[in-house]
Amino acid sequence: MVGLENILDSTRDTLVEALMIKHFGIMIREQDKKSFVLVRSIGIENKKIALQSAGLQKFILNKTLVEKSAVIDREEFATVFPGQEELLFTENIYSIIPMLIKSEVVGLFLFGLKHSGALFAGKDLELLSAAANQTAISIENARLYLMEAQKLKISAMQVGGDYFDLIPVSDKKLFVIVGDVSGKGLSASLYMAKLQTMMQLYCTANMSPKEILTQVNKKLYIEMEKNWFVTLT
Repeated sequence: MVGLENILDSTRDTLVEALMIKHFGIMIREQDKKSFVLVRSIGIENKKIALQSAGLQKFILNKTLVEKSAVIDREEFATVFPGQEELLFTENIYSIIPMLIKSEVVGLFLFGLKHSGALFAGKDLELLSAAANQTAISIENARLYLMEAQKLKISAMQVGGDYFDLIPVSDKKLFVIVGDVSGKGLSASLYMAKLQTMMQLYCTANMSPKEILTQVNKKLYIEMEKNWFVTLT
């Protein structure tokens, strides 16, 4: 699945439907890595809830040394999220499962009670921890994909169709060329490169500017898409 929003929507809908739970939330670590913000939820009224924990990483590391999953139980909320436990109690959250990538927390799953009214425990928590970690990988991949796409987009837009050239054809004759291909991006730069090649080919001592432009225009007209054009002097 492509796209962070799609991943978050699908994760929420799948877990809520499969588990038939009334209270569930997904929190994602902000870029500054200081807090986690709620990005998807069911049954949680405070949509702006945010959690901070200076000791979360250490807590999880210690817990995974003795248990299979690093679940934060309700009685541990005050230790891990000091001063914020009441926010979680108010929203009927009973278990928090960290989303881990190589022991680094990138997000949190917030769980209420099971459909039966019991706490999630044992094999349920192991399965949900595995799901949380798989979701963490998907989210991180989506972030990296977005960052890479933005970099490529910026690079592509920086490449344009501006063109200037100085072509000496003899000791006394120099062609000075200034042009611009319509649009921006890679397509414009490719047409510009083609134009430059043609100009260097046709700019000879025995050719006049009119003859050069006529020949280049004939060639470009055949090869260029009809919604593109070049201004050139």
